[in-house]
Amino acid sequence: MIRILLAIVFISSTLLDAEELRVLLKKNVEGVVFYSSVPLNFSDKNGKIIITKKENKVKLFVKENLIVLEGFGALSSPVSVKSLFLIYLDGKPYRGYFNVYLINSELFVVNVVDLEEYLYGVVPNEIPVSWSDEVIKAQSVVARTFALSRKSNLSDSFYDLDDSTFSQVYGGYSKENERINSLVDRTKGEILYYAGEPALAYYHSTCGGKTESSENIWGKDIPYLKTVQCNWCKNSPYFEWQLEISSQRLVEILKKIGKNFDSRNISVKIIDKNSSGRVANLEFFDNSQSIVMKANNFRNLVGTSELKSLNFIVTKRNNLFLFKGYGWGHGVGMCQWGAKNMSDQGIDYRRILQYYFRGVKLVKKGKNY
Repeated sequence: MIRILLAIVFISSTLLDAEELRVLLKKNVEGVVFYSSVPLNFSDKNGKIIITKKENKVKLFVKENLIVLEGFGALSSPVSVKSLFLIYLDGKPYRGYFNVYLINSELFVVNVVDLEEYLYGVVPNEIPVSWSDEVIKAQSVVARTFALSRKSNLSDSFYDLDDSTFSQVYGGYSKENERINSLVDRTKGEILYYAGEPALAYYHSTCGGKTESSENIWGKDIPYLKTVQCNWCKNSPYFEWQLEISSQRLVEILKKIGKNFDSRNISVKIIDKNSSGRVANLEFFDNSQSIVMKANNFRNLVGTSELKSLNFIVTKRNNLFLFKGYGWGHGVGMCQWGAKNMSDQGIDYRRILQYYFRGVKLVKKGKNY
């Protein structure tokens, strides 16, 4: 293993003082219901409390291009909803408070929540809660870092992240776990830092033996997101996988991009692979036409839970295409199953992070190790 000094340095409080995140939970909806065990305060965009509702459930809905508070009347967008305790959105509890926006006659609901409390609702969704302490702490750091990097990049938006796999899967208070909360707290304020900014701390389930370089997936060369040999994830259930796709289904998949192939004659060929061994481009052809497509685009068309990675070979048997591959995910950054097995072997979370993100600094607010 290449040993890299992982420095933990003190930085000014300007970055980490801004620790609220805005998480988009609902979009393009006509109405939502809020509930709290204590009164709910509804405020306008200037923060002035318009009304306090003591009812258990209060509905906001759209009528004639206005936000209407049931039993009161119209409110100007955005509307803030606050309480001294948990607020339930459509029956699901969340910490923090909510901003409700009216955009094109539809509601968008954003949970404004403290960064650390956001992690309480993210980490249990992104990694099994039964895994050992050091991998949970490593996941806490990368999830915190990823969130802050998105906050930087989306500063002009009315939200920073959503609650899906396109950002990080956030389940709110109902998904919290006491042990996970404690482990998140033990890394409180720690982020991965590179060149004056939070690093783009990507992660994935299983790399299949070697992580991926960012430029091979997204076309951007990021110094700390380079290919790393990983011998730690071999016992992942996703280390090896197979997928069968019929000729007819393949034709239907390609119709999504406006291409019509003959299912009786369609074939697939791997054109080239990148430096990590993953497929870069594929050719699809029949007796009359052919197209070349980026393998990552094809994976998205098939579905990333089915075509689990780009580290595969493909063969044809009669009217079936057999994809045999390794790993699950884009392969960039931290391999979660690799990190798990490093943790199980007694390797601490700082060394896990330095293994997958080489050249970054681990920063903790107010502390210099």
